[in-house]
Amino acid sequence: MSFRARCFFLLITLVCTAITHAEKPALLTRIFKLPPDFISCESAPSPESTADKDPFATREPATSPALDSPAHPKLKTPRQILESIGVTFPEGASASFNPFTSLLTVTNSVPNIEITEAFVASITQQAPANVGFTLTIIEAPGDLIRQSNALASRSLDAAPALALLLDHAQKPGSKVRVVGDAFLETKSGTRATLDAGLEHRYVSNVSLDAKSRSAISAETRHLGLHWEIEPSVSTDGAFIETSLALDFYPAPPTTRQLSISDPLTGHATEFPLTDLPGTQINTSVSFLGGGTRLLGITRPVGTPRENSDLLCAVFLTATVRRVEALPAPQPKVTSPSTIPKGMQFAAMHAPDGVFDEALRPKFENEIGEPPRLSKPPTLQTHFAKAGATFPPGSFLEHREGVLRCVNTPDNIALISTMLEHDLAVFPKTVAFTFHTLEAPAPLLRDLTRETLASTDDSAMLAAVEAAVARGEARFIQSAFIETKSGNKAAHHSAHEHCYLESEGSDGQGYPSIIFDTRRVGSVIEVEPTVGADSRTVELTCFHELHPTPPVTRQAQLRDPASQQPFDQPLTDFNVHKIVTGINLTKGGTKLLALNPPAGHPDTGVLWATFVKCEVIPQVARSPYSFVPPPPASDAKEIHTRSYRVPPDFLSAGGDATTPDDKKKPKTAKEILEAVGITFPPGTAAYYGPPSTRLVVTNTNENLDLVEAYVGWGCGSIRHTTACTAHVLQGPGPLLRRLAAQASSKSNHRAELDELLTAVKAGTVQHLNMARVETRSGTRASSTQNNEHIFIADVSLDDKQRISFNQEMRQVGLRLELEPSVGSDGATVELTLSNEFHTAPPLEHREHLTDTQGHRLEFPLTDFFTTRTTTAITLPSTSARLLSLYKPTGKPEFEKQDILQAIFITCDILRPGE
Repeated sequence: MSFRARCFFLLITLVCTAITHAEKPALLTRIFKLPPDFISCESAPSPESTADKDPFATREPATSPALDSPAHPKLKTPRQILESIGVTFPEGASASFNPFTSLLTVTNSVPNIEITEAFVASITQQAPANVGFTLTIIEAPGDLIRQSNALASRSLDAAPALALLLDHAQKPGSKVRVVGDAFLETKSGTRATLDAGLEHRYVSNVSLDAKSRSAISAETRHLGLHWEIEPSVSTDGAFIETSLALDFYPAPPTTRQLSISDPLTGHATEFPLTDLPGTQINTSVSFLGGGTRLLGITRPVGTPRENSDLLCAVFLTATVRRVEALPAPQPKVTSPSTIPKGMQFAAMHAPDGVFDEALRPKFENEIGEPPRLSKPPTLQTHFAKAGATFPPGSFLEHREGVLRCVNTPDNIALISTMLEHDLAVFPKTVAFTFHTLEAPAPLLRDLTRETLASTDDSAMLAAVEAAVARGEARFIQSAFIETKSGNKAAHHSAHEHCYLESEGSDGQGYPSIIFDTRRVGSVIEVEPTVGADSRTVELTCFHELHPTPPVTRQAQLRDPASQQPFDQPLTDFNVHKIVTGINLTKGGTKLLALNPPAGHPDTGVLWATFVKCEVIPQVARSPYSFVPPPPASDAKEIHTRSYRVPPDFLSAGGDATTPDDKKKPKTAKEILEAVGITFPPGTAAYYGPPSTRLVVTNTNENLDLVEAYVGWGCGSIRHTTACTAHVLQGPGPLLRRLAAQASSKSNHRAELDELLTAVKAGTVQHLNMARVETRSGTRASSTQNNEHIFIADVSLDDKQRISFNQEMRQVGLRLELEPSVGSDGATVELTLSNEFHTAPPLEHREHLTDTQGHRLEFPLTDFFTTRTTTAITLPSTSARLLSLYKPTGKPEFEKQDILQAIFITCDILRPGE
């Protein structure tokens, strides 16, 4: 080839190469946050009962839906999902999804990335959301408030005005101070309320009868902060409309005595009048894209600064907070030393028993042929139903509650998704852990503003716990409660305070004596609903906490008929109360409320209440689980095997008919023959009811059939259950650690054992123990108590004779429960209520002076209790943390970080075991 020809050929090659590179699109990589069920098939229908079905019929496992059936197509890889919506993958493009971080990584051209972005946006907008509201009330000189008002009036967002005032508040010597803080979160369309203040009892009315005898009425008003809010969020989350009612009382009530002459007697009647200074705001506001609004400006009514040029500005900040699934926790296991190129190692929590039904061999029926046992499935064949493949070098093993896997990223995503489907059909419980902590107000304000941008408040809780470790904050209360989806559960740890009220008098002028009781401490009520994805939870929640003990006052009055002074006892309660409905996610933490502690002498601190949520599948191993027998050397060789069966095994096949048409129970051999198992010459079957053992002599292949038949749980039995409760007390840090460790698990046996070991070491106290044994479906109770007699009320009969009415209260430990054993014979549905008295009853004396001037004293009795009412599902032989709480009634409980915990164990008792 000539030089000119070579040059021409080279030129053509360069042009072609340039054209090729020009046509090849530029690729870029984007990472998207997606729901964990991104690679997911349609929801499985509820598995039908298999109790009455032919055990030899071909069927799908009851606890593992068939993903290769028409209702459950094979799962798609991330690339296949994107291709189905029109995304193309040129050379070099790729897509991979990490099911543990919920991150989709896509490398593709700009147009394809844009299609992917639109698809991801359509998915994430469907995520449930809450609206978080932060209320800030700032007192400042009038000029500064007016300047902030002008700044806020020029924009839809008052955030700059709020920032200006908060900046001044941090300067030393500034007259700007935050006088009100609150945080509340709720769902769109759900009304939420927060009360943080004093429930003040006062004399509201005094009247005189025809004989000038006094009659008194009293009312209770909430002073401090009362806040009601109900948001409505647009579908795209960009617009929030909110109706709200706000009552703010910055100063305590003032009381003055009033004297009025009675026209009939000419004598004076005296009674107190109460003034309640405060501010009320009722309005509806709109937020565009969240932001901050200046709701109102008012004077500090009722305070010494009321007449100075000081004003209060009320700001409200609203933020839409999507509830996104958190990264799945990974078991801490060692990865293989070598992993093939293009593959990775993954470990997933998979409770023992989750694959029992999926790996059970099936009976195959051929027309005219006896039933035969299919080859036992493997984990690989099970996950292959979802489309997973196992190329050379891959690895899959299920051991000790962990599924270990070496495979390509796409196959690991498919395996993880199918594991979620396997777990989805098991019953679930929802566990809630509540923590209330006290910390410096500036710290909690800053953390609240920072956490609003995130979907989870775990980082905020961790920061406050770190402040506890530094000695800058402290735990006020910790509580744990678990229940089933759709079930309302309640838990309290409280001082049941009995106090005296006297409202009015009877027709003879004698006072009507009224005793009342109020729980002072922690009161929690929850009602969760688990979403279809088994990760999101809708929670309706009531939480009440009392920061300080109640205070009783005596209102002074004078009766004109008797000309005697008398008094009215009035009891005030400092209380925090939250009612809300929020969305949570499995493993997530939410800031439930933020407010100053009512009645607290330190005004520089706030109380923050957090709730953590866990959704736990309850997986139990059947007592009749199939264990594949070792391969037989000769299928026709005759051997003898023994099997454990229910005591009513002989009634499972019905009755046999004798030649004279009489009924008699079938023999073990007849029952097995009825399901297709043959008995060649020299073989037999025997069942002895006292031993609950079936002994069969037959060929190896027929013995395999017997093994599988027994594995289906033939027969039935009304089981007996034994439940044991342990009450333990120990250091707060230890019990909080164990509660956090147990909250995401089905079996808390390890945590209970650690505490029982600590009991032997003397660092934990074992306070009480109770055992209840009962049949399935039968309610039972156990009580260990002192029957304490106390005065319940005082009454007058028609002859003015006083009766001191007595009642009896059981003081100690009471456990009431009703277990119901599931059809699998391995799980228990347990409805229970327990009460434990954390300290002996306390008797105190209260008094009043009646309208005749007589001083009346009464002994009143307080009780210190914890009580839990719930319904849970738990596997047999497991232990469960029933409740965690701060006890009441002893000085050390208030001065030290001490918690108590109640564990319960449940065992199904079977004859012959």
